[in-house]
Amino acid sequence: MKYHVWPRFELYSGTEERDDEHLSIVTLEEAPFVIVEDVDPLSGTCMRNTVPCRKQLKINNQTGDSPLYIKRCCKGFCIDILKKIAKSVKFTYDLYLVTNGKHGKKINGTWNGMVGEVVEKNAHMAVGSLTINEERSEVIDFSVPFIETGISVMVSRSNGTVSPSAFLEPFSADVWVMMFVMLLIVSAVAVFVFEYFSPVGYNRCLADGREPGGPSFTIGKAIWLLWGLVFNNSVPVQNPKGTTSKIMVCIIIVIMIIFIIVIIIIMIIIIIILVIIIIIAIIMIIIIVVVIIISIIIIIIIIIITTTIIIITTTIIIIIIIIIIITIVVIIIAITITIVFITIITMIIITFQRPNDFSPPFRFGTVPNGSTERNIRNNYKEMHSYMTTFHQKNVDEALQSLKTG
Repeated sequence: MKYHVWPRFELYSGTEERDDEHLSIVTLEEAPFVIVEDVDPLSGTCMRNTVPCRKQLKINNQTGDSPLYIKRCCKGFCIDILKKIAKSVKFTYDLYLVTNGKHGKKINGTWNGMVGEVVEKNAHMAVGSLTINEERSEVIDFSVPFIETGISVMVSRSNGTVSPSAFLEPFSADVWVMMFVMLLIVSAVAVFVFEYFSPVGYNRCLADGREPGGPSFTIGKAIWLLWGLVFNNSVPVQNPKGTTSKIMVCIIIVIMIIFIIVIIIIMIIIIIILVIIIIIAIIMIIIIVVVIIISIIIIIIIIIITTTIIIITTTIIIIIIIIIIITIVVIIIAITITIVFITIITMIIITFQRPNDFSPPFRFGTVPNGSTERNIRNNYKEMHSYMTTFHQKNVDEALQSLKTG
């Protein structure tokens, strides 16, 4: 085959042609796929397990058609694949680092990066961590994917200091005020009102033969009762006598127990990784299915047995009730975990889509001219316009920015 080539470590020649199996290959420095090192200072050659690659020098911040190159040494996962392919297919190659961009992005109808080098026929092939997408597939051909991965988010590691108010973070200040001030106080007033007008209440000293001046159930005692029950303190309390008041207290306690359980689950989710939550949710779903199947089988067996006995015994009724209760509890736990998981995911999405709602504003970015930026630009334009301010040149620079804040 005939094609123009890049002479090793020299300027590209548009007139020189070769007929042997020699290719010009462009790559991009991105560890661990492609790692660039200096040549050996004594011998001026590359060490073992590396291949020569060249990097174009910048003159006055412009590369242009500058003929100045420096010899570097490349290694990494993609370089190992390239060496294996070259050995199997039997071709030689010149490897150089891309200078006019990154992976490849279409700007004003022109491609830059590694994709641009292949499109403009400056290189025969690009080797690196290049994501396959529809836009790139229209102008270049891709090999079979050698690795599949997803988008990950890097965050700075905490210094280990836990804020004294960390336990309040699962909910906003408005929710805490509504739950522990408004709800308890309003509920205490409601319990007091129900107790006051109850025929058996402490303050109903009418014509029932009760002695005046007996114990009274005040608003303060109602608040003290609810706060003592919520915080599980062994303090002396005065319980209401009215049926309506007792039901009201039980309802409030059930609500607070659910609230506390949700807090505990949220804090557990914050501590452990989301993968474990997914596993737990799957296990809970499996348990629900198993419990339901077992319940159906037991009920069918009971129906078959009771058709001859006619009278359902108390033991069978208790078994049915226990099975129903267990099923309901498992379903409630699974639904709670699912709701909390969805809530966490929603909070993460809101954090990226509305970063200015936080104080200080949430800052995030990515490496430009890549597939990740393209997906965000096409699907979340406002988020993309915000994050362009915080873009990083490469992964190493992003890590340094995270460490320095």
